Amino acid sequence: MNILITGKPGAGKTTLVKKISQELKEIAGGFYTEEIRRNGKRVGFKISALDGTTGLLAHIEKKSEYRFSKYAVLKEGFERVALPALKKAMKESKVILVDEIGPMELFSETFKNLVLEIFEGPRVVIATIKHKGSPFIESLKKREDVKLFNLTKENFDKILREILQLFNIK
Repeated sequence: MNILITGKPGAGKTTLVKKISQELKEIAGGFYTEEIRRNGKRVGFKISALDGTTGLLAHIEKKSEYRFSKYAVLKEGFERVALPALKKAMKESKVILVDEIGPMELFSETFKNLVLEIFEGPRVVIATIKHKGSPFIESLKKREDVKLFNLTKENFDKILREILQLFNIK
């Protein structure tokens, strides 16, 4: 079974993945992304592998041929952290955490192919995914082996408990 967590921006998807990673730290691998804020404003995103490796995913002050909204997407920085983290998790972990499958990450064809590979593999995937998105994103949501959670601030604790109960963690 694979778990996809969607929800509007600010619903707490990354916070949820981080809490799940803390509870499943012995059996999980993968990565999460976080906002970079300056003076209360979001200026970019960083990527952190569960093994502690970090990189820059996107930033308003950087240059790149890849752009999403006001952000320059740093595909190489993303791939340098995400791809090894996912490959390692495919070999060593029971659960693969992916935060997020969204437009910035999908500039990487290698990442897209790896996502398909991990969804087809024997590991449990817990991933956050854009609320509305590309045909690739929508196809993942429609897979028969996917349980889709729509996260809101109001149902955060309930969904956290539900997911952890799948691993016999209360």
